[in-house]
Amino acid sequence: MKALIARLSQETNAHNPILTRLEDFQVTSEPAIVSEQRSAGTIIGGMIDRLMELGADIVAPVSAIATSGGPVLDAAFEALAGKLLDGLDASSADVVLLDLHGAMMTESLGDAEGELLTRVRSAVGPKTPLLVGLDLHAHVTEAMMRAADMVVACKENPHSDLNDTGRRIVDLAARLAVGEIAPVSYVTMVPMLLPGATETGAGPLEQAHQRLKKWLDTDEKALDASLCNCQPFLDVPNMGQAVITIADGPSREAESMAADIGRLLWDRRREFVNRFPTIDEVLRRVRAEPENRPFVISDYGDRTNAGAPGDSPVILGALLSDYAELKAALPLTDPGLVDAAHRVGTGGRVDLRIGAAFTKDRFDPLHVSGVVEALLPGHFVMKGPMLASQRVNLGPTAVIRAGSCVIVATERPARTQDVNFYEGQGLPIGQFDCVVVKSGNHFQLSYAGVATPLKADTPGVGSFEAGRFEGHCQAVFPDNDAPDYKPRSLVLHAAISR
Repeated sequence: MKALIARLSQETNAHNPILTRLEDFQVTSEPAIVSEQRSAGTIIGGMIDRLMELGADIVAPVSAIATSGGPVLDAAFEALAGKLLDGLDASSADVVLLDLHGAMMTESLGDAEGELLTRVRSAVGPKTPLLVGLDLHAHVTEAMMRAADMVVACKENPHSDLNDTGRRIVDLAARLAVGEIAPVSYVTMVPMLLPGATETGAGPLEQAHQRLKKWLDTDEKALDASLCNCQPFLDVPNMGQAVITIADGPSREAESMAADIGRLLWDRRREFVNRFPTIDEVLRRVRAEPENRPFVISDYGDRTNAGAPGDSPVILGALLSDYAELKAALPLTDPGLVDAAHRVGTGGRVDLRIGAAFTKDRFDPLHVSGVVEALLPGHFVMKGPMLASQRVNLGPTAVIRAGSCVIVATERPARTQDVNFYEGQGLPIGQFDCVVVKSGNHFQLSYAGVATPLKADTPGVGSFEAGRFEGHCQAVFPDNDAPDYKPRSLVLHAAISR
């Protein structure tokens, strides 16, 4: 089997004013993709691992991943899509396997992945198996489903199963390529967003995934089941939850299962809320429990993993004013601070207002005086397990000490959920009472056994609340009552039925 694999991944927050440029993607071309992603904590890494076990011929024209953020520049999308399509033209692949996030917008496209998959399908024709791996926070669209033979999302949040998802996709593709299966996908769309309780190990989502798994384990025709909890910070039509069940041939059981899970989500919609302590409550606990230090604190409202800019100085302000004795490290997106640090050099002093570099409508800058401890290129490799082995380029980075706080300032929003965000900059976690991450859930995987996790109820465009945002996302907030609600169902057949 000759398999073309590729990755084009970015999760968009439409309320982030920072557009995502081509240089914000970590772009790799073959043959480096296979060597770098082998055994990595990524969907494409799982694809590579399983394809190599099967002795397949791998073609990998492009792998591109960016930190979640604002809409992608049209030119950047076209450049990356072009690399993929050029690779398709030259490959004559038996199967095409793509690792996409599923929630990408560009300046002009509300459904970038749907557009990409439509182009790919047009390039390879109707018979070449095309399978897609998605993040479970994908915004699933009809265009995606109609272009692909099978759409398979990861099942866990935090995402501990990305590699397994890639391996599963390869096994399904191998069976489809030889005509062993004739997949039929059933999709139930639920017009609601989840403002909270999004971890899959508790609450309604745990029950939903358990029921889907039981169906997969007991129904001989069952091939896969995905529950996609749409990224709530998009601003596109028809947002909501997508339940996808895939069976080998038409299946009433698969259709009923998708509809039943959709109804479960709607009936329990009031349970999707977060109940996090305030910043003051979190920091009081850090002060009161030295035996549990170091702590790792989620700045939930300013999550760069949810596409926020990462420029909130709120937690820093609380530390400097009321908890000055705590040794803390914090990330901050602030190009002005980075520039000032580079101008004065290592050992120099900066004295200026920092923070709110991109969201002055939400935050007030904070006056800080500090000493530049290090100027760094900002490179590190993620420890994982999520995105393990993924190279990260933060761009110019400055480490500044203000009192007992260490600020890691970057020019652009950064992935901070991994311990190597700090360790890779020469800042061991154990030297601090607490470190802050701009991540809501995924940091718990990387920091397991390293620090005590806490989540803080903080403001920002990573915190979803009724009335905070305008546009399509507000129209499907679960506070809307719809006693006559009926899930929107869409039955889609695979390429073998085309």
